[in-house]
Amino acid sequence: MFDQKPNQNTSAPRLKGGTAFRIALALVLHGLATAAVAARPVAILTEVEGFARIITDRQAVTPRIALAVDENSLFLLEKGARIVLAYPDTGVIFEMQGPGQFTARSDGVQRVELGRLTKRDLIPELRALRIRPDRPTLQASVSMRGGSAEGLEAFGPRGSRFGRDPIRICWEPLGHKWRYRVRVVGDDGAIVFEVWTSESAIELPNTVLTAAKTPYLWYVHAEAHNKRFVEAAGLFERLGAASERALLQAEWAVPQSDTTGRVLIQVARRQLEIEPDSSPICWHGADSQASEAPITAAPE
Repeated sequence: MFDQKPNQNTSAPRLKGGTAFRIALALVLHGLATAAVAARPVAILTEVEGFARIITDRQAVTPRIALAVDENSLFLLEKGARIVLAYPDTGVIFEMQGPGQFTARSDGVQRVELGRLTKRDLIPELRALRIRPDRPTLQASVSMRGGSAEGLEAFGPRGSRFGRDPIRICWEPLGHKWRYRVRVVGDDGAIVFEVWTSESAIELPNTVLTAAKTPYLWYVHAEAHNKRFVEAAGLFERLGAASERALLQAEWAVPQSDTTGRVLIQVARRQLEIEPDSSPICWHGADSQASEAPITAAPE
């Protein structure tokens, strides 16, 4: 597969001349054929074995799991190589085996030269996830400085949360002279929870209701006795009931041995912006009185 010359730096392997030439030629021909076509993701790469390259937008790309594959991408597979693409929009899975060349069209994979191509259907539970063959974005928490040299490191829900998940917010304490105001604010500006505490963790009581598919901002304001302050915040929302039910059903229906199915579930989780709860980093169990404390006035 690779060749090298004596006394040559072997830190980066070189393709054999024939393979390198075929990739270079494919780059030129594929670039000419697709120059007028705007690339858009149409499939998700879920499995890869052996040596292969993807030619897209006049560039050679190394195949990797969960890659969003653009329309008209050309696949060059060496002998023994294998790649699986899932088309979530049409509910079809294509498996390519080398040696051969294949093209990812909008409605499926087309065999160009040699190789073997097979297809099968996605199970209904995976189709119900409505996965998009695009690139997800993720929410994050933000630390902000105030009138103090200290910084506040806070942890809480980010992205989407299951309806059954507790909402926990915690932070690294700054000392006994500091107090903390915790707020949860809806996208309409309404405060749904607020409390002052000297503890370092809060769990929203069950009486605090957060609506599904509605963004909420959690906000921690740390204030010292001399009015110095620092702040931290993060965004989250509850999953809609239909999305939560579809994801749980897919996780139950897809066996661990189904590599493509498990990859698609992880992609669905990313696209729903479901992230691991970061609060266990500092969560040691808030005092029950603190976690259910009523709204109080700011310290004077």
